[in-house]
Amino acid sequence: MPNKSSKKIMFCEGKNDTYFLTEILKLLRYPENKIAVYDQYERKKFVHLKTKETELISSFREKSSPFTLLIKSEAGLSKIFKLYSEVCLQAKSIMHIILWDLDGKKRDNNLNKLNEKLVSRKLSVQCEKKLECDPLSIINGNLISLHDENKIYAKVVQISFLQSLEYEAKIRQDDNESKKQEKIKNLTKKKKIKSIFNEILNT
Repeated sequence: MPNKSSKKIMFCEGKNDTYFLTEILKLLRYPENKIAVYDQYERKKFVHLKTKETELISSFREKSSPFTLLIKSEAGLSKIFKLYSEVCLQAKSIMHIILWDLDGKKRDNNLNKLNEKLVSRKLSVQCEKKLECDPLSIINGNLISLHDENKIYAKVVQISFLQSLEYEAKIRQDDNESKKQEKIKNLTKKKKIKSIFNEILNT
């Protein structure tokens, strides 16, 4: 069973990723009553979004919060870069996990873009270890750290689909929501995917 003692925030691109993460957590027996989900549909309800997200992170960090894991869906990769660069400053004591698609690009491509966003926050990204599954894997990752000058500000685990979640799950444009979820659920059962997330959640 995953380590529930330390709080973690998972950032992802969209609702399919949110469903993927919740299904992975079920397979790894992470208690559902310890998981909070805040997706792009929730975000649309608030006029003062930045204030609401600040309150959300602050509330999650409190010892009195019943949740130990927060999933934040950011409605696209570009918004992950932007919003993560803002909220990471509020979540220093929390482990950060970022899930994104590489869309066939090099694994360092998105890290470089994230680093560009963090420069304005006087933070920089350094890769400490590459997480590999095997040469035929559809997923990989990096253990990275955010540095404030010469000090480590926060530890981050970044996970990438080499193409995309939708590509690997063989989701078609004409698939209805039920069919999409069925395909994503089947994807989560792959041994290598379960293995890499089990390692992360026990960190």
